Amino acid sequence: MDASQNKRHQQCVRVKRFRGTLGLFLTRAVIKQLLLLLFLLVWPAVNQAQQDVVAPPSPLQFPRRERGARPNRLVNISTFRTFVEDGASAVMCKRLMEAADEPVPKDFTINNCPAAFRAKVNARQGRVRWASGSKPSECGTKCVGRPFMTSTISLVRPNTIFAKLFGHLDLDIDATGTFGRRVRFGYEASFQCLMKPGEREGLFTVKVDFDKPTVGDPEFFEKIANFLLPIRLSDAITSGIQNSISIDGKTNEFQRCDSVGVNRPATPSDDFVPYNEPPERKNRPLVVAVRNKTATVRFLKITRVSQFGFNPPVEAGGFHVFVNGVQGGIPDSAVRNLPASGGTALLNFCKTVDMEGANRLQIIFVNTHGGAVWSQFTRRSKFGANGPHKMTTGRTIIVPGALGPPDPLTGKSRVGKPQPLLLREFKLTYSIEFQDTVDTVTDPQPGTGGGATTSPIGEQPTVIGTGDGKPPQPCRKI
Repeated sequence: MDASQNKRHQQCVRVKRFRGTLGLFLTRAVIKQLLLLLFLLVWPAVNQAQQDVVAPPSPLQFPRRERGARPNRLVNISTFRTFVEDGASAVMCKRLMEAADEPVPKDFTINNCPAAFRAKVNARQGRVRWASGSKPSECGTKCVGRPFMTSTISLVRPNTIFAKLFGHLDLDIDATGTFGRRVRFGYEASFQCLMKPGEREGLFTVKVDFDKPTVGDPEFFEKIANFLLPIRLSDAITSGIQNSISIDGKTNEFQRCDSVGVNRPATPSDDFVPYNEPPERKNRPLVVAVRNKTATVRFLKITRVSQFGFNPPVEAGGFHVFVNGVQGGIPDSAVRNLPASGGTALLNFCKTVDMEGANRLQIIFVNTHGGAVWSQFTRRSKFGANGPHKMTTGRTIIVPGALGPPDPLTGKSRVGKPQPLLLREFKLTYSIEFQDTVDTVTDPQPGTGGGATTSPIGEQPTVIGTGDGKPPQPCRKI
């Protein structure tokens, strides 16, 4: 290698090293930017308050999402398939018994189906029968989907997480004895840990809701009959099937629960929905120290905001709130005189909820005209106990399009398309107090008829007020 070639080689080496160093620098810079972006996106949602939001409220903390690899309870999707198949087979058995003038028990299930009729159902006999390969036990994922986690998306009430799957049943039906149709029943299954408002455990429930039947296209000979007959036979057959057959929804209740989740391994047949059954509560000692954590939301006033471009109803409507899922109603008399042009009604209502083990305080404010808004505060933000807060209900309406320039041919003003309009109508001013105490609780002795007694011990109550330095005042609980 001569001197010039050696020089070019050294230059190439230096360029490659520079590019490698530059690439490493850019890679690190990009990673830092991505981490910063992730921090900015996730941090507010996890650690900071969310206030004055008019989208669907985030799901409540309870029930929890079950993430355990070995939950103490579960529902296998294979068991669910049997549950759905037995319900549809019962409908077919019932049809066979009715055709044979056999009495049908009131609360009929597949277990009540006589052996002879059950054999016909299994052999796909009768005017209503399973389509080939369509039973949930034999169709794989073609007719039974895989479970997934989702949540309710209500705007005007608390939301909750649950598991769901979609599926369908295909039946062959001889509508007239000559012409048959393929009929599909779509369904939606939900797996929920149903809790009463404010509770932290409930009952695990599996619910299946069926859609109205979808009737398939006519077969060859039915199409010929449509052409030859003076009436449209297919329309009559379709209508008759839709009005004559249906599959009722099914609900099964299982053990107590405080969580729900989804497990989807590589093999769909092994899918299951896990949930946790909390341990039974044992009898506590006669005297016990109990940590008492509560939050009290004080509703101070409602202000009706005047609207532009829309004539609101004269009546303000009714109002209610949800505090961590527990509902409370604001008396109509308190806001009856709020005029449509705007005004303020002073309030003195409050609601207290248990905060032991809670990771947030969620408040939803709802107006019966359809408007709603929510805010929530985390432990890091002291559950919002740092001064007065405000939030304003929102609802979307459709208003006529604005007038545009005149049409050059007719001279008439053009009207634009109808447009959505977000109304922010009622502003709620409220404050939050958080209390943390340690109490002794003495259980009543059996048969004495006395009530439990409570006396404070240990650290004294810590009350965080409204931030104005004034002590909390008595209020009416709702």
